[in-house]
Amino acid sequence: MWTIAGMIEKNTRVRGDARRDGVAGRLLALAVVAVIASALAPGPAAASSRPDLIVTAVEPPPERPQAGTAFPVRLTVRNRGTVPARASVARLVASADTRAGRSDLLLGTAKVGPLRPRQRRRVTVSVTVASQVHLVVCADARRRIRESREDNNCRASAPLALRLSDVVAPPSVPAPAETPTPSPAPPAPGPTPPAADPASIDSDGDGTADVSDCGPFDAGAHPGAPDAPDDFFVDSNCDGVDGTAATSVFVAPGGSDNAAGTREAAMATIGSAIQKAQFVGRSSVLVRAGTYNERVVLAGGISLYGGYGAGWNRSDGATTTIMSTTPVAGDRVVALEALNVVPVTRVERFRIETGDVSAPGVDSYAVRVVGSPGLRLEDSVIVAGDGGPGAAGSSGANGLDATDLGDNGQTGWHDWNYPAKAGAGGVSPVGQNGGAGGAGVYAADGATGSPGVGGAAGGPGGPAGDPGQPGQHGHDGADGAMGTVGDPGSGGYVNNGLWFTGAGGAGKPGGHGGGGGGGGGGGQTGAFVVDGSGNGGGGGGAGGGGGTPGGGATGGGASFGIFAVNSTGMTLTGNTIQPGHGGMGGAGGFGGFGGSGTPGGNGYDWALDEIGIGGDGGHGGDGGKGGRGGGGAGGPSFGIFRSGTTVATGGNNVTPGVPGAGGAPNGFPGQSGALH
Repeated sequence: MWTIAGMIEKNTRVRGDARRDGVAGRLLALAVVAVIASALAPGPAAASSRPDLIVTAVEPPPERPQAGTAFPVRLTVRNRGTVPARASVARLVASADTRAGRSDLLLGTAKVGPLRPRQRRRVTVSVTVASQVHLVVCADARRRIRESREDNNCRASAPLALRLSDVVAPPSVPAPAETPTPSPAPPAPGPTPPAADPASIDSDGDGTADVSDCGPFDAGAHPGAPDAPDDFFVDSNCDGVDGTAATSVFVAPGGSDNAAGTREAAMATIGSAIQKAQFVGRSSVLVRAGTYNERVVLAGGISLYGGYGAGWNRSDGATTTIMSTTPVAGDRVVALEALNVVPVTRVERFRIETGDVSAPGVDSYAVRVVGSPGLRLEDSVIVAGDGGPGAAGSSGANGLDATDLGDNGQTGWHDWNYPAKAGAGGVSPVGQNGGAGGAGVYAADGATGSPGVGGAAGGPGGPAGDPGQPGQHGHDGADGAMGTVGDPGSGGYVNNGLWFTGAGGAGKPGGHGGGGGGGGGGGQTGAFVVDGSGNGGGGGGAGGGGGTPGGGATGGGASFGIFAVNSTGMTLTGNTIQPGHGGMGGAGGFGGFGGSGTPGGNGYDWALDEIGIGGDGGHGGDGGKGGRGGGGAGGPSFGIFRSGTTVATGGNNVTPGVPGAGGAPNGFPGQSGALH
C-alpha cells in the first residue's frame, strides 16, 4: 500500500523510487503528513517554552478527482505551544506507509507563515495522481523549529478508494529517476468494485456523512459538535458562526434592543443583550465589530465574545470596542464591570476603553473587578483614560473686624477731690476686648490701666506731684498668629471595591488680635498747692478676629487598566493593557485674612500745669491670616491593580502608568507602575 505524505523540511533531500513491487492494481492511501521536527530534543524545562506544531486536519477535495488531473490538498497546521513559531514549509510526499521517509516521492510543498501560540493556518498543496490514494501530511521537515514535542507532527486522511496504477508528481516537481531494475508485471485487474453511495461516505468517521458535514475531513467539526468560540474561529457545529447560535444573543451596530437578538435581528447594546440572555436562559453574547458607547456590567455565567465581522464571520481584523465616558455616581468612569461574578464568565476579543476624565476627582477604570473569581479576560486590548484632577480646597473666610474703639479717659480735677474716670476698653467681636484705662486718683499716683484680653499690659499711672506726672500709654495688643498649612495628601486606600486618593488636610485658623490697656493720669499734691485728681487714661482698643483656614484639596483621579479586588481565581490571558495618567492633586485653599483691631481711647489732657495727663489706650491687635489647606495627592496609575487578589499576569503586555503630580502647596505625587 502506498501513501502520500507531507512534511516540513530541514535540509533533507528526498530520494528513492516512487514505484515499489506490486504497486499496480493496489489500493493506496493518499495522506498528508505535516512534520514539525527539531535537530535537538528539548528537555522538560525547555519544552514548556517552545512552539509545538501539529497537523489538525487533512482535506482532500470533496469530489473524487479523476486520475491524471490536478487537485488541491488542504491541510491545517496549528501551533499548540506557548511561544510563537516562525515560518516553516510543509512538504507532501508519496509513501508506502503512514510515515514520511527519505525514500518517498516528493509531490509538492507549501509555505506556512509564522504562528503565534494557539493559532492555526490552512495551506494548500496541488497534487496530480494517476489514480486516487490516501493522503498523509507532516510539518516542519526542515527541522528549523525547536518544539516542546517532536513526535506528534503527522496526520493521515481517510482513504479515497480508487485503484492506483501509478503516482505522478506535479509538473513543478521533477519525477524520480527510473530504477534500472524492471518492475514485475502487474497482476491482472479484478472486477471493478461498485461505487460507494455519496450519501453514506463519512471520511472523518464522526458519524455525519460528508454531504451534511461542514468539516468532512475533521472529526471535530460536524453538526451538533461542541462549539465554544475559539482562537481559530472554527465553526465546529456547522451552524454558520464560531460559537453556538442557539445559546447566544447577537449584538450589532444598527440593531435594536427591542429585537429578538438573533443574527438576523440583532440587539443594539451589550448590556441589554446580557439582560435578555439572563431572561431567556442563554449563555453567551456574540458582538459584531463596532463601537458600543456604554458601561457593561457582567452577569455570572454569560460570556461575551467580540471580533465578529459582516456575515458573522470572526477574524483578527474585526474590532469590537466598548467605550465609556460617562461618570457613575459622580466619582468614576467604568467600561467593563464584574461584580460578584462567581461562575466562569469569559470576555474575549474586545477593545475595552474609558475616555479621559475632566471632572474633578473622577477615577477611570477600564475594567473593574470586585468579588469575581469567575472572570476570564482574554485576547483583549484594555485602555484606561486619564483620571480627573483633584478638586481645590475651599478658601477661608476673613476674620471679623473689631469696630468698638477704646473710650477716652475723663477729665481730672485740680484743686478738687473727685476721681477722674478711666475710658472703657473696646469690645471685640471675638472676645479680645481692650483693657480699661487707669483712673486719675486724688492727691496720689494715677491707677495703672487694665491689661487687654490676650495679655497686652496697661500703662502705669503717672506719679503724684506738683504738678502731677503723665500716665503711660497702654501696650498695643499683639497681632494674631498666622495659621499653619494643612497636612499634605498622600497615597490612598481601597474601600468597598473603590479607590480613594489621599486628600489634603484643612489649614489652621489665624490667631485673634489682643486689646491694649490705657494708663492713668498723675494726681496733684504738694505743700503749697491744693490737691487734685489726675486725668483718666483711655481704654485699650479691641482685637480683630483671626482668618479661617483654607480647606484641604481632594486627590487626583486614578487611572487603572484592570482594578481587581477580592477576586482570586480570575484569569488574564493574552491581553494588552495600558493605563492613562493619574490626575493632578487639587490645590489647597487659601486661608482668610485676619480682622482689624481698633485704636485705643485717648487719655484726658486738662489742666496739665497742675495734674497729669492720662495715658492713651493701646491699639487692638489684628487677627492672623488663616492657614492654607493641604494639597491633594496625585492620582495613581497602574496597568493592573490588585487588592486581596492573586492573579497571574504573565502572557499579558502591560504598560506602566504615569502618576499625577501632587497639588500645591505640599501634596505628594501619586503611585504608579505596570503592576500593583
